Amino acid sequence: MSARQNLLSTPRQLSLVLDPTKLETMTQAERNAAIARLAGLLMEAAGADAAESADERV
Repeated sequence: MSARQNLLSTPRQLSLVLDPTKLETMTQAERNAAIARLAGLLMEAAGADAAESADERV
């Protein structure tokens, strides 16, 4: 296994800090955009194809 393949297969964790005050003052449109971005990150982390994520957009 090459170093690049090893790096790509190594589990990694992302830490997100969410500010409650900012979350409470978000508009519905901002909240929807944030949810869509987070869903995209999760799908990317799971190895989903970009075409699959486009199919699931609301």
